[in-house]
Amino acid sequence: MGRIAESALGGGEKPLGFCLGTRNATFTGRPVMVVVASDRLVILDISEKDLAGGGTPRTVTVMPDEIADFSTGMGGGPYIPPLLGNVLVDSSAINIRFRTANRLRFQVATIRGPGDGSYASLGGQEIQNKGVFALAEWLEQRVGRSGPLA
Repeated sequence: MGRIAESALGGGEKPLGFCLGTRNATFTGRPVMVVVASDRLVILDISEKDLAGGGTPRTVTVMPDEIADFSTGMGGGPYIPPLLGNVLVDSSAINIRFRTANRLRFQVATIRGPGDGSYASLGGQEIQNKGVFALAEWLEQRVGRSGPLA
C-alpha cells in the first residue's frame, strides 16, 4: 500500500499519510485510498476490478480550495471540534467525511482498541490511524472550517 501511495504522488514525494475510505454516491460506495501530500490530496479508486486486473487506479487530485465542507465525528456521534489528536481516547471510532466543490463525497474512519492497543496492531490499523490523523490535520490546517455535513 505504501508503494501505491508513493507512486500516486510521483517525483519521489513522500506522503504525509494514507488511509482507506469510501467514495460515496447515491446508494453506492466505492473503496478508495486517500493519500495526503503537503499541498493536495490524491484519491485513488481502488476497486477490486482495478486491483485484480493489474490496472492503474483512477485518481482524483483535490486541492485545499476544492474542499467544500468536512466534518469529524466519533463513532457516528455528534460533531467534534478540530484537534482530533487531543480528543481521541481508546475504544473510539473516528470518522472524517469531506465533500469537494464538484460534489464528490468521501469518508474515512479508524478505531482504536482498548488498553495496550492490541487491536490497533492488527490488519494495518496503525497505518490507517496515521493516515486518518494526517488527513484530519491537513483539513484543519489547509481548509480550516469544519462542521456537520448534510
